[in-house]
Amino acid sequence: MKKIFMLMAAVALSIGAQAQIVSSRSSSTFRVGEKTVTPKENISYVRFGLDMSKPVGSDVDGDYAKAKPCYDAVYGFNNGIKGGLYWGMEWGLGSRGYKVKHSDFKLFAHNFRWTPIQIGYKYAITSDIKLDAHFGGFVSFDYTGKFSDGDDSVNIWDDDVDGYKHFDGGIQLGFGVWYQNFNLDFMWQRGFAKWEEDVDMYNRGLMLRLGIAF
Repeated sequence: MKKIFMLMAAVALSIGAQAQIVSSRSSSTFRVGEKTVTPKENISYVRFGLDMSKPVGSDVDGDYAKAKPCYDAVYGFNNGIKGGLYWGMEWGLGSRGYKVKHSDFKLFAHNFRWTPIQIGYKYAITSDIKLDAHFGGFVSFDYTGKFSDGDDSVNIWDDDVDGYKHFDGGIQLGFGVWYQNFNLDFMWQRGFAKWEEDVDMYNRGLMLRLGIAF
């Protein structure tokens, strides 16, 4: 009887400990013995938003072009490293372009984008609110798009388009806030591949996106 009682007590303690750990995973910290532990956070998410794309570079006159509203949609994940530190990746669809001032000439191109590495840190203000700073590198490929000038337009893959560079790659820096599973994120992006051959012109994007984690 004594052995049965001791076995039942051990099982009850084990179940209680497991329940405490499971219930604490939704909190920012939990205690193990005398230590306070911040669990690693692994999430997947989607973000959608606006990207104000604009060409920059020594060959771009300040009066030459103005930013063009574009779109950005990504799927990504964050894997916790330690505390609020994490690494992740993103895959997405987006666009880039510009409009020449005082003219009908403009470019609008659609692309695939991959962020192979992203490092970030989430700082918990409360159990529901976290600040999120992140940076990484990206590559992109324009799969379609067109130059247009009034009623006339030409595809970026047309034989008449010489020197257009479909690939880009560069860095991105972002800052946002999470409320539970919802996210508002601002990101600056700078490409290092020339937009056109023999022209010192590169893409710069300013993004404002809404996201949700799952």
